[in-house]
Amino acid sequence: MKKAWLILPLLLAAVLIGSLAVWGEEQGRDITAGCSLSAGWGGELPEGHEKWLDGKETTYSSVGAEEGLEIIAEQVIGGIYLRFDREPKGDVIITCAGKSAVVPLTYLHQYIDVISLLDRYSSLVGLHFSEENSLADIILLSEGEVPDFVQIWEPPCEQADLLLAPTHADDDHLFFLGVLPYYAGELGYEVQVVYYTNHNAVHDRPHELLNGLWTVGVTHYPVIAEMADAWDGESETLDFGYRNFAAQGFEEKELVDFWVKILRRFRPQVVVGHDVKGEYGHPQHMVNTDTLIKALPLCGDESYLLPDSADLPWQPEKVYLHLYGENEIVMDWDKPLAAFGGKTAYEVSKEGYACHRSQQWTWFTSWIEGKYGQYTASTEIRTYSPNRYGLYFTRVGQDSVGGDFFENVTPRSTVPPVTTAPETSAPPQTEPITTAPVATDPVTSEPTPTDPVTPAPADPSPTEPIDGEEKPSGTDGRWIALAIVALGAAAGAIWILWRGRRK
Repeated sequence: MKKAWLILPLLLAAVLIGSLAVWGEEQGRDITAGCSLSAGWGGELPEGHEKWLDGKETTYSSVGAEEGLEIIAEQVIGGIYLRFDREPKGDVIITCAGKSAVVPLTYLHQYIDVISLLDRYSSLVGLHFSEENSLADIILLSEGEVPDFVQIWEPPCEQADLLLAPTHADDDHLFFLGVLPYYAGELGYEVQVVYYTNHNAVHDRPHELLNGLWTVGVTHYPVIAEMADAWDGESETLDFGYRNFAAQGFEEKELVDFWVKILRRFRPQVVVGHDVKGEYGHPQHMVNTDTLIKALPLCGDESYLLPDSADLPWQPEKVYLHLYGENEIVMDWDKPLAAFGGKTAYEVSKEGYACHRSQQWTWFTSWIEGKYGQYTASTEIRTYSPNRYGLYFTRVGQDSVGGDFFENVTPRSTVPPVTTAPETSAPPQTEPITTAPVATDPVTSEPTPTDPVTPAPADPSPTEPIDGEEKPSGTDGRWIALAIVALGAAAGAIWILWRGRRK
């Protein structure tokens, strides 16, 4: 009898371990490789449709308006991850097991939870686009927890605690290194990123932009301006920057009004912008900061009306500029962050920059990592130090402690909401000053992108679809396996007790 009671705890422990193992297997997986794609209503698939299933962000093909697609997978489809080549337009109708729903297409990378949306379990899903779009990827996911690589974007902030103003994709991980991992990822503040230019002339950098943001903990979708990335790689003056934008059709007033609209729309408490000298002399960085400075007195002026905007006047409480020479503070980006498993903000920013695969050949890589990848701390970066900022504008007084953009400011998202009258602007306490360190490092043009190469999945083979309104048997192996394990455990326990009594 004693032996039987010794065996019973071991048996129960084995049951528990087996149950946890089975449960842990229910992470959603990429099941695209085993799917087949066909045109709805007996039509033909468009030329280039195979690019939608190759898993490469930089290959794409057009999907027509009113065009229907049917996807059959080898198991139940839990979700669909769509990656577009350009910001999508219109809606997509998702159909599954006789039920459908209209989903607005909002993001370049957009996840649709099929099971939650339709409460249907099927290996056959239909897609019907209302407008023509350039589609890069259709990625199918099995039922289960959504994998980390899937980006589930929230809309841009209603009101931002902090607004970051990079000029180009990757500036947010280079010269603003540490800001996003710490304030968005670690502290969970409402952080809005607004890019002053776009990279729509190429097909990889818009994806790299989103991948980098997601990696460092940003979940609010960014705003990307209409102005294009452009530079001759040599001219290093503010005047050249303005002429550069004028050649695109954007005059100075329009560029200033861009920031007036942004500041009034997001009503940020703290704004962080570029060095007035453009870090390494980039004219577009200079124009970005110059127009931000000029927008500050206007965005809070009730008499400054913009005909295409109904947003109320607003001034931020503080504005920091990278490398600004007055009211300097030093940021510590080398503290471990719990939200990233103990990695520092510097280390997480390096991972964000690594998402910009088309830029890895540039001098930026040795700048952030060291010539031989030897840097372990942000303080080892000597030129254009990512740790040094200056308080350019304040409505809450000067910093006395330093090291925190929110000194003297309580982040709006950290206090319970209250009903108050609309906030009005206040005049700036300091006159704008535009002195800053002069850059000495070599100037390079925005690098030429290269297409990353990833292996394509195996050729899909059609299977008979699983279809039904209720969840079909076999679609959740977790419960079946647990039932089998539990029955086995019960039978074993009864047998052990019976044997013990006989003895």
